[in-house]
Amino acid sequence: DSRRSTLSSCDDCPVSKVSWYEAVDYCYLIGKTLPSEAQWEKAAGGGNGCEFPWGPQFDALHPNAHGGLKLRDKARVVGSYPPNKYGVYDMTGNMWEWTADWYGSYINTGETMRNPKGPKSGIMKVRRGGAWSDSIKAMAVGYRDWSYPQSRSLNDVGFRCVGNVVDPK
Repeated sequence: DSRRSTLSSCDDCPVSKVSWYEAVDYCYLIGKTLPSEAQWEKAAGGGNGCEFPWGPQFDALHPNAHGGLKLRDKARVVGSYPPNKYGVYDMTGNMWEWTADWYGSYINTGETMRNPKGPKSGIMKVRRGGAWSDSIKAMAVGYRDWSYPQSRSLNDVGFRCVGNVVDPK
């Protein structure tokens, strides 16, 4: 349909130009949620001491990258690159992904070290993963960025839904 072509650069590419609110609504309709930042980071391979989901150094075979440090010019088909150690595809370098959390600092307590939660309210929502339009630095597992939740004109921001929510420890 004509709307699909405005939301994605190809039939099997991630949907983009979707606000945080639209992403939340879609996930709800299919019985899932957006991941928290902690869930996203765990699924990306965080906690293994490596900077990227696949290991300690940048590897052009994994993300949507070309010629070392130059990223490609648009999103690629989902699953175009090897999965990470959890079998999850495209955690970095294809699209920024909305998370459930508001942007803000974490408070260092025992509980937040195990399963950190963002602030209860805020102005911006967190997005993770870096995109085809960004630097390699943005693809690091710990890199965070943010946008207004009503933003829907960003052609490099999408989302993924999670179900059966599991403690990310």
